[in-house]
Amino acid sequence: PKAIFLMVGVNDISHDLTAAQVFEQCRSVIDRIRKEAPATKLYVQSLLPINERLTTDKNLVDKSAVVAEVNQKLRHYCQTNHIAYINLFKQFVFHGTYTLQDALTTDGVHLTPMAYKRWAFFLKKFTATAEQS
Repeated sequence: PKAIFLMVGVNDISHDLTAAQVFEQCRSVIDRIRKEAPATKLYVQSLLPINERLTTDKNLVDKSAVVAEVNQKLRHYCQTNHIAYINLFKQFVFHGTYTLQDALTTDGVHLTPMAYKRWAFFLKKFTATAEQS
C-alpha cells in the first residue's frame, strides 16, 4: 500500500498490560511494517483517550494515565526513528486532562459518529500527503 495509518494498543491496556508492555507490542508491529513494506508511508496514530467514568469495561478503570504513557513512548520512538506520529489524543480530551470528552463516546471507549467525523477531519491533511507520495 501507499500508506498505513496504524493505531493499536487500547485493547492490550484492558488486558492489564503495563505501558511498557503495550509499547513493546506496538513497536514490534511498527518494526515489522517497516521491514516488510519499506516503501509504504507509515503514520502511527496515538491511542485515543478513554473516559473512565463512562466505561462499562472495568478493566479500563484507572488506566487513563497508562494510555497517555503509551502515547509518550510511541511519540518518542517515532521521533527517534523518523516515523510520522499523529497525536489524536489531544483532539479528543477535555482540556488539561487525560479524559475522553463525554460527547465523543458512547460508552467511555467507543466513539460517536461526531467523534469519527472529527478523526476523519484531522486525518485529511495526512491522507492528502499520502496520496501525493
